[in-house]
Amino acid sequence: MALPETLTREPSSNPKNCEPALSGKVSHQQQKETTILPRPVRIIHVDDDLVEHKLVRKHLSSLEHLSYELISLNNFPEALDRLRQESFDVGLIDYHLGAHTGLELLTRLGGRLSSTPLVILTGRGDYTVDVEATNAGAFDYLDKNELTPALLERTIRNVRVQFKTEQQLRESETLLKHAKTEAEAANRAKSEFLARMSHDLRTPLNAILGFSEMIQGQFLGPVGGKRYLDYASDIHQSGQLLLTMINDILDLSKIESGNVELHDIEIAVDELISTALKLIEPGATLAGISIRTRLDPALPLLRADRQMVDRMLFNLLTNSMKFTPRGGEIVIQAKVSGGDVQLIVEDNGIGIAANQINHVLEPFTQLKSSQEPSSGAGLGLAITHSFIEIHGGTLTVESELGSGTRATLTFPSNRLH
Repeated sequence: MALPETLTREPSSNPKNCEPALSGKVSHQQQKETTILPRPVRIIHVDDDLVEHKLVRKHLSSLEHLSYELISLNNFPEALDRLRQESFDVGLIDYHLGAHTGLELLTRLGGRLSSTPLVILTGRGDYTVDVEATNAGAFDYLDKNELTPALLERTIRNVRVQFKTEQQLRESETLLKHAKTEAEAANRAKSEFLARMSHDLRTPLNAILGFSEMIQGQFLGPVGGKRYLDYASDIHQSGQLLLTMINDILDLSKIESGNVELHDIEIAVDELISTALKLIEPGATLAGISIRTRLDPALPLLRADRQMVDRMLFNLLTNSMKFTPRGGEIVIQAKVSGGDVQLIVEDNGIGIAANQINHVLEPFTQLKSSQEPSSGAGLGLAITHSFIEIHGGTLTVESELGSGTRATLTFPSNRLH
């Protein structure tokens, strides 16, 4: 018995819905609308039983509103080859295909990644076959004994919608992956550029700092006028500020690229604070700011990267000085709390507005509440935040506008000796 391969049924036109134009002629737009028909739904049916092919054709033929093109195949190899070469809107696949199965065809075509959404048809209406079909990647499972034209139409419609949705999701996922890859490459390029630029800037900057120090110290003889000494001092201070910014950018580049390594040693907390005070007190004295310490007795040794901890504490202190007016006070605390060690820098300066607190830890953030023109690149707190996280700790900032700021570095108990 011969098996008809292709059966096409276009939707019939309805004369009642075609109204002539008022002029008695059909407009170009009306002609376009009446001649363009929706593309028929391409359906492939694979079954080794010719009776089943007739039944499916009968069901489809009874659907008045469905325009379709039906491809009927009755053997596994031909179906596999056809589905690999072409895409269909829906594939109706019998569970038994001679020596093969519909599940095997599903697997060979990639399941849900196939270019055609496949539906398994079977006379074995049981839960096991349903689960097998779903696991193999079928978009639906139909029992032949319960198949009706309405059920077949609804299944075709739902499968097409589901397949299109999954395609769109996969395309979106692919676009997101490409965008992520491009963003990561751009970020690496940015970090490499900043690192190279910063490294190249340090060479001439070292010369600027060195020669300005020589002029300030008048090592090769007296300078002609006091104003020149003031200029040399300004040059040196500007160079130091620029060097700090360059070091911050280098640190940020290392953090973003994941190239930061910890070199842990045991640190005495009181000695750590003493060193920070020596660095910060000259500037605090000039600014008219007093500094007090409040240390718990018998503080444990801290296991951490000394250079990073020095940098964190220095950043918090310089930040407090920037926002504390003359006559203000900064308090440095070190204490054990809940098994953790906390280093706290608290000031009674102008504070931070509530809507800015969430942004102070972001890179390149300059707070508008500073009483002086912004200096630096706005990286100090961001770098401090990253450094403490690398140590497994946290940085918290509490502040109220007009009432000062409290910044707390918390080192976890596993870093205590």
